[in-house]
Amino acid sequence: VREMYKKASELLAACDVLVAIGYSFSPHDCASYTPILRTLSWSSSPRLLIVAPDAAGIAERLVAEHPRIEIKPVPTRFSEWVGGGFPGI
Repeated sequence: VREMYKKASELLAACDVLVAIGYSFSPHDCASYTPILRTLSWSSSPRLLIVAPDAAGIAERLVAEHPRIEIKPVPTRFSEWVGGGFPGI
């Protein structure tokens, strides 16, 4: 698991935007996603795009927890997001 987080940190350092598709960021799972979002927040212009039908509620909660990250909700299903040309990227 440590190696996975290490590799994720390396990739996040080089990315423009992290896209989360269909992931709820449940508070019960914060031990899994907090290290990733913390690493993302260290980048020069951290952006998180959340693609999920309930993206607005997820984004509202995460903005409070991770204020350095620009969090953009895309409240739609994956197929609609793809069909629409990947809006937000």
